[in-house]
Amino acid sequence: MFQIMRNLFKVILVLMLAFNIGSAQNPQLKSGIVFKKLFLDYQSQNGGSFSKFKDYRHGFEIGYQRMLNDKVALNLPFRYGIVDTHIDSISCLKKRIASLDAQFQYQFNEAGRNIIPYVLAGVGGVYEKEGDFNVQIPVGLGFYFKLAPNAFVNIQSEFSYSLSKGRNNLQQGVGFTYLIGKAEDDMPKAEMIKDSDNDVVYLTIKIYVLMLLVPKS
Repeated sequence: MFQIMRNLFKVILVLMLAFNIGSAQNPQLKSGIVFKKLFLDYQSQNGGSFSKFKDYRHGFEIGYQRMLNDKVALNLPFRYGIVDTHIDSISCLKKRIASLDAQFQYQFNEAGRNIIPYVLAGVGGVYEKEGDFNVQIPVGLGFYFKLAPNAFVNIQSEFSYSLSKGRNNLQQGVGFTYLIGKAEDDMPKAEMIKDSDNDVVYLTIKIYVLMLLVPKS
């Protein structure tokens, strides 16, 4: 199971690096980090009741977000928590879990909007310390509430279908998303100049070389 988890991590890491390379020249806020408090509900999907909120268990999420275009984002959430199933189920589950997903969000984003709804879908792997590794397919919806151009409060509700028996679950999350970088409107004009290849790094090198060639007074 460790080999499967390592292979899944490698695939997701390659995806993250590929999207970074493909859009590294764009000065807009493309990357972000995500923190969430999670309420994990394995019991209602395995013999329990959805309304028994006291049976929800706790977890946390830290993740990386990359905007692929104006409306589509790739999210790579790592999660950790403790879960159990309904107490009356035949195989009551109580164990520590860790998971890593690759999720795509479609954001209903419009200029000037301070509340941004979205839907999500993806695939992930879940490692159970006291059990087995299993693959899950999450789908869900959520909202971003804009606090600043680079800061959002985020709430999300998610259903995960597991390919293993008795592992379907619901996850509710509330947290914070912080976007990294500078918006184009906030950047100094000199930083927005680009050469014919749209390569800011190359332009910076040329300016530095020119400065070296200018005789010192």
